[in-house]
Amino acid sequence: MKTSHIFWGTFFICLGLFFLVNQLGLWHFDLSFILNFWPIIFVLWGISLLKIPGFAKKILASFSGLFLAIVIVSLITFKWDYNVNFNIHKLFGNHKNDYSLNDTTNKFEKMLSHQLDSNITIASLSLDASAGGFLLKDTCSDLIQVYTFSQLSSSNLNVSNYNDSSAVSLDLTLDNIWKKNKEKRRANIMLNPKTIWNLNFDLGACTFEGDLSNYKVEDLNIDGGASSIEIKLGQIVNETNVNVDVGASSVKIQIPVGSGCEIISNTGLCNKNFHGFQKINDTWRTENFYKSDKKIHIDLSGGVSSFEVTRY
Repeated sequence: MKTSHIFWGTFFICLGLFFLVNQLGLWHFDLSFILNFWPIIFVLWGISLLKIPGFAKKILASFSGLFLAIVIVSLITFKWDYNVNFNIHKLFGNHKNDYSLNDTTNKFEKMLSHQLDSNITIASLSLDASAGGFLLKDTCSDLIQVYTFSQLSSSNLNVSNYNDSSAVSLDLTLDNIWKKNKEKRRANIMLNPKTIWNLNFDLGACTFEGDLSNYKVEDLNIDGGASSIEIKLGQIVNETNVNVDVGASSVKIQIPVGSGCEIISNTGLCNKNFHGFQKINDTWRTENFYKSDKKIHIDLSGGVSSFEVTRY
């Protein structure tokens, strides 16, 4: 038997057994510590290129398939919200050495803002953010305010008005200044609560926390890579549409218990936790979905990710 057949056979058997056990609700283990040993993959790869006896190669192929399956399982069970180094609570928490956003003596170095025109009733925000920690919370009298330690320029924030609508573009990707100091890779964004918002987030390898409960959010689109994302939605508008497309990320969404919610998920190697939802095929709904005047539609897709939707 060819070693490649042994490798793939062992890999799919082990991976299939995990999904079976997980589907039966018997899996309660966190294998995230395995990620510390990911260089073993290169060691095994190098050994396989050496001229060694056929029997030893078959054993090596079996072990390689097993180890690769365990690595994938460890990614799925990885506690992203605990292990991400730039955890949002560490960035904005109550630490003695942290800068406080409410402390006027230690304001972020740079503030970008755009005044709200009286005729603007609806706005779209396109946020492009890479490595760092980003907080979208609180409200402001302007259309938007951005606080950051980085020396941003006016070119990072562009606003175009069309009659009663406004298009906002905010670029918080890494530049030469941000790369010099990890402490600068954080920003706090505030939006006007009276404006109806359509939000589009392009997130790289970052930590993002968005408390949107005080905003009128009609559409929320998130495109993420390897990120830790936490979103809290409100029930101000009658209908909110959420679309999430991520790679290897942890996504947690909070929805109000008074809103009816529908989740459509065609995810692959993902861990899903939709407590309090009723499943019908690939759709999950709350018991009050058809009765509630406030509705939230969530569409989830991802590679090797973790999705959790809870009600508050």
